Amino acid sequence: MRSRLQALVGAVPGLHSIVVEPDLGLIDNHWDVALVSEHDDNAALEAYQAHPQHQQAVTFISGIVTDRATVDYEF
Repeated sequence: MRSRLQALVGAVPGLHSIVVEPDLGLIDNHWDVALVSEHDDNAALEAYQAHPQHQQAVTFISGIVTDRATVDYEF
């Protein structure tokens, strides 16, 4: 998952970084993985989500992920 997503940096315009890290596994009921991506703006985020290479990663990840939570925010 990490390598597929990090390969998108430089391939998708407006995508600055992707960090994919596993949970430490110390507490039950935590999510298994956290993903943080940084984009130019919301338009770049929307373009990233529709980008063909991102869609290929989504297809792979959908096969190994059973549940997820998503938060989009600006700072």
